[in-house]
Amino acid sequence: MRSQLRQSPSPPTAGFAILEILIATVLLTATFSMAAMLSMVSSRSMISSEGRSNQQSLIDSDLAAIQNLAETFTWCSGAGGFTTCTIGVAARSENYYFPTTTAGITAFETACNNTASDTLNTALVTAINARPALAGITRTLATDDIATNRLRINYAGANANRLVVFTPTVAAWCP
Repeated sequence: MRSQLRQSPSPPTAGFAILEILIATVLLTATFSMAAMLSMVSSRSMISSEGRSNQQSLIDSDLAAIQNLAETFTWCSGAGGFTTCTIGVAARSENYYFPTTTAGITAFETACNNTASDTLNTALVTAINARPALAGITRTLATDDIATNRLRINYAGANANRLVVFTPTVAAWCP
């Protein structure tokens, strides 16, 4: 019997076959497409976040100015406003908010107890509404609760919405 020798298969040839090149091209294209898409999504998210942050900053600044108005609003003269009180009365002190005359006290108590409309904060509301408009944001001011002289501000924008309810400092002196 004759022995037959098997011939070993030939070694692979150097280089890539066309099929391997096509597969590599498809994989690289898919990888780069995904990377580009992730980059675009990240950029959009960052732009949206920046717009939201800018509008929130505008609202924060406006609220700080309104809070300052609410703290300097006084009835010490017997009528609501921002006038300086009598000499020697420091702004934002306990004597800054309450009237000093009998007629002023009567007017203040009447304004505090008016349940038909908010007559206590009329000058404050006017001052708040006179503030400059915010870019891209609508500010709406209304009376939230007449009994407690509480005000409500609603901010509405494309990237930010906020509702703030506050009581002016002078209302704490209502009987």
